[in-house]
Amino acid sequence: MGYKEICLLQLLRRNPGLRIGKVASVLELPHFSATRLVQHLEAEDLVARVSDPADRRAVLLSLSAKARRLIKEIEDRSYQLVKAYASGLSESELAGFVMVAENLDKILGVSDRALEMVGKPE
Repeated sequence: MGYKEICLLQLLRRNPGLRIGKVASVLELPHFSATRLVQHLEAEDLVARVSDPADRRAVLLSLSAKARRLIKEIEDRSYQLVKAYASGLSESELAGFVMVAENLDKILGVSDRALEMVGKPE
């Protein structure tokens, strides 16, 4: 499982029912790349396409139960790694680590932009 796949799964976990165009915008991918990514995850039974009840021409994306379990496993593994690494830090190093972690979205400049884009119509 690659970085883009995990990003898409996390995006859909936080924002169920997105359209492919919105996914492409938020992940900053060309539409055709987002479509291929969704097709790949759909073939792995991680993402499902559902007809939009408000617009039968549109398709909404949702996570499968398998994807939700996979995300939980990834998050649990990541938590255990961070916990193991953090256990060797001094108090001041740990305080610095926590400060960076709490502001990582700002440091990377991703969160605000992504949240704004998810909220905007396509």
